[in-house]
Amino acid sequence: MAWIPEESHEKIFEMFHTLRPRDQVEGSGMGLALVKKIVEQIGGTVTIKSKEGRGCEFGFTWPKKQTDGDLASRAA
Repeated sequence: MAWIPEESHEKIFEMFHTLRPRDQVEGSGMGLALVKKIVEQIGGTVTIKSKEGRGCEFGFTWPKKQTDGDLASRAA
């Protein structure tokens, strides 16, 4: 079962970053970076819990209500 060491928790949210060499992984390293950027842009947070032998758990908070003005000012 895949898990992510604690020292790599911040790195996985960097654009184009993967924990394995490019020839071993099909991904671009953009997925988690984009998720974090979008969630934080609207005022939410992204978290990760990972333990060897138990895998990874990702969580996020999403504001209950957004106004059009809030979204426009954060997109700038």
